[in-house]
Amino acid sequence: MTLNKVDTSAMTQTHLVDPYGPTRQQKNDTNVASPKDTGNQAPSPPLADQADISAEAHKLVDLKKAVDVGRAAMARETDDRSDRIAQVKERLTSGFYQSAEVRDQVAGRISSLFFDGRMS
Repeated sequence: MTLNKVDTSAMTQTHLVDPYGPTRQQKNDTNVASPKDTGNQAPSPPLADQADISAEAHKLVDLKKAVDVGRAAMARETDDRSDRIAQVKERLTSGFYQSAEVRDQVAGRISSLFFDGRMS
């Protein structure tokens, strides 16, 4: 069996081998000191990923922290309003909320929302 010898002379002529620019490996090798370097220059540090976070994103993070603090405070509060619930139930059964006085108060509060511009 005979093997054909491969002609590698074109590999040393970069204009023939790589007409579209350096390969990814060649681009990365520019930051590494070559063995031919005399040591006069320190090798440049490797490139690192970088992210810029906007001021709006920082505000949202602060807002989320404030909401989390508020939720934690609400979780610590006891929700013992049984006395108020009992009072409302008693008023419902007695017809207190059907009185003209209560209806006028509710109507006044609702109309102030519309006319004071609080609701759009």
